[in-house]
Amino acid sequence: MKQFSQSRNDFFDYVKNKPENDIVVPENLEETIQKAKRDLKLDTRNCYNFAFIGHTCSGKSSLINAIRGLKDDHPKAAKVGITETTHEIQPYTFEDPQYSHVKIYDIPGAGTLTHNAESYYHDKCLCAFDCLIILTQDTLAQDEINFAIQSLRYNQSIAFVRSKCDIVLYNALIKGEISQIDQQAVKHYISEMSDFYVEEIQRVDKPELCRVPCFFLSAYSLRNLIRGEKPAAVYHEKNFIDYMQAKSKWSRNIQQH
Repeated sequence: MKQFSQSRNDFFDYVKNKPENDIVVPENLEETIQKAKRDLKLDTRNCYNFAFIGHTCSGKSSLINAIRGLKDDHPKAAKVGITETTHEIQPYTFEDPQYSHVKIYDIPGAGTLTHNAESYYHDKCLCAFDCLIILTQDTLAQDEINFAIQSLRYNQSIAFVRSKCDIVLYNALIKGEISQIDQQAVKHYISEMSDFYVEEIQRVDKPELCRVPCFFLSAYSLRNLIRGEKPAAVYHEKNFIDYMQAKSKWSRNIQQH
């Protein structure tokens, strides 16, 4: 709790005031930045913008709600459903007006019937965001791999996230595979899944993906931690919040301390 509280406070202190610098991108992407500002009303100069991307049932909406400290049934929460509930890019803000300079964007999933995976990165003007968070399920799908590789080619800050880790452990408990859900069980699960992630990268033979971290999270634990409440267990929530802040600073060429 103490360690996360420090990371949470650092993150919110960082986004409390408008950015020191605008997003820094190569000259050949300036036109795309202008398109994002025009079509998406994306304010890169005065706001920090974080994009959450993922297929149906990846836990994207719950994670967006969690980082804002909201339950899924809150009137201002991102919609959570079993079908693709997001068809247009949707920005979400924090309830506390002192954090009006940060926006969390729910991006429609690539590879669905309504979105072309091949042109996804350009169509959605994703180079204009501080960093991209790609929600995955049990394994990396080909769409996610291709999208990550495209992003890396443009030197974009990205990370994979596997949410719903608490649900996986709960199912293991029901099946009798573990005797209880405690911090030791979480540690063992994350260790196994981290090794599996490395194996996946080796399997697809895309060594550039080694640059992309993968965080294992529980949206419920993150929400509790954001609200200053003790969760049942902690996963990679601290690392995730630290990453978002660090990559935003990198994207804006802000000196790290």
